[in-house]
Amino acid sequence: MHDPRSIAEALHRAADSVARLDAVSDWVDAEHELLTVAEASAVANVSSETIRRWAADHRLGRLFADSLWLVSYRRLLAYIEKRSGRAAMLDAQRRADEMFFRPGCLSLPTAEPCVAACRV
Repeated sequence: MHDPRSIAEALHRAADSVARLDAVSDWVDAEHELLTVAEASAVANVSSETIRRWAADHRLGRLFADSLWLVSYRRLLAYIEKRSGRAAMLDAQRRADEMFFRPGCLSLPTAEPCVAACRV
């Protein structure tokens, strides 16, 4: 597979595979979507170690440079709801709103896709 024709064919097959994938909202598609471990642990009301474990085990975030976890707020809320129910997710969302937003701002993104914006 070192000749240009076979490489080009392999690239075309790969591009076709990607084109057939469903369009999904990735974890960094909204303002205020990324949380540090400390922020995520405060939102979820669990330890930093628990957040790191959840992030690794349930794809709630990504590890950068083998030391920095960034956690998806939307995926964190969805996991909390799946694990502990809607009331627990709403409590986590309330904590996030209290931590990150001043009066007059709309909420952070929920587990469902939406856009966060502040009233000016």
